[in-house]
Amino acid sequence: MDTFQRSIMVTVVRVGEECFKKAKEMFEKYTDKAWSFTDCMGFALMRELGKKTAFTLGENFKLAGFEIYPLIDKQ
Repeated sequence: MDTFQRSIMVTVVRVGEECFKKAKEMFEKYTDKAWSFTDCMGFALMRELGKKTAFTLGENFKLAGFEIYPLIDKQ
């Protein structure tokens, strides 16, 4: 774990109470989406940090309004 935390490629962010609350509200509001609570936590945290692009192979972040990388080409 120490090597992971010391990496220049990794930033460890602890989620605060307000971010947790926003994720919970989002999870409860968007029941029509197949979003997990973990997805909603990621969305809330990214918004809190002002991030616009997610590194993901799923489309949930795109559906939530974020840019995703790598671009997924579904044909």
